[in-house]
Amino acid sequence: MKITVLLMSACIFFFPLSVVKAEDDVSAKNAWIPEAPPGMNVMAAYVTIMNNGDHAMDVTGVSSAQFERIEMHRTVIENEQARMIKQDRMTISAGESLKFEPGGRHLMLFNPKKSLKEGDEIDLKLTFTGERTLAVKAQVRKHANMRMEHHR
Repeated sequence: MKITVLLMSACIFFFPLSVVKAEDDVSAKNAWIPEAPPGMNVMAAYVTIMNNGDHAMDVTGVSSAQFERIEMHRTVIENEQARMIKQDRMTISAGESLKFEPGGRHLMLFNPKKSLKEGDEIDLKLTFTGERTLAVKAQVRKHANMRMEHHR
């Protein structure tokens, strides 16, 4: 009986350490969403995801309670036309970063639950192979190029 209690205590004590270690393998920075005019039902988001681990990992999805759905896309130029291609997964090599940025890879946010304005924070959940997840806060902010476009 004492051995069972000791083993259970050890599992309870060490389990949180393994969870923290798994989360340390991946991190994110610079998550943001350009402010869009009211009524827009498709928006974009950008973030840099770092794989701090020893093995490649795949981003298999992104979700948020504040949007109906989120898709990962990459932009390609063909015949001088930009085209977006939906991606079901994106691989991040060990020790490398994956950048979602304007004009390249990006997240497409569909049907926001409410209008968003500069300063709002959006909770994103990144999902990786092995059902690992990472919670990320993205801030809504003005985008310099978008402001110039609206004033023309």
